[in-house]
Amino acid sequence: MVQAQQARDVEILYLVRTMEKAYSFVISADELKNHPVLQDIIEQILKQTIECGYFIQGYARRGFGGTWQVIGARWQRD
Repeated sequence: MVQAQQARDVEILYLVRTMEKAYSFVISADELKNHPVLQDIIEQILKQTIECGYFIQGYARRGFGGTWQVIGARWQRD
């Protein structure tokens, strides 16, 4: 049971990293903001990351099985 919780916690960490990469892409893609089709895609990416943020918030309220420190340490190493 503990291992399953830790595996879920690690997956949350990967989701956070993916969100971070998505935001970095959007920030670095200033020239794409003037293209209407790409603007819609960027908007959808941002909306999805907001939904992911709500999911993570809800997950965090239920607890990370006491492994947040382990996850944070692993994140800093990678």
